[in-house]
Amino acid sequence: MTDEYLPDEINREDVVFLLWAINSPIGDDFDGVENPMDADLLEFADVLYNRLDAAFELAPISDYLATDLAAGNGIDAKEANASTDSFAGRKNACQR
Repeated sequence: MTDEYLPDEINREDVVFLLWAINSPIGDDFDGVENPMDADLLEFADVLYNRLDAAFELAPISDYLATDLAAGNGIDAKEANASTDSFAGRKNACQR
């Protein structure tokens, strides 16, 4: 990881890893692992990262949901769904 890696942000390293993992399947038809430093893979990762980062910056911030879900406080899926269902009806809550 680089010094610029931020755990709660979209990172180039994560995009590269996901693309590498998708392009390196395992199983009966296994014919080798993609080179994680392949120039084409890195170039595509940069394009994808830039698009994801731009979209991430435009996404609404929700302190209500982020606190419970990111903290890992033991909330289960049923409670999370109930929280998002009740929260979704508040139109101005998702605006910055």
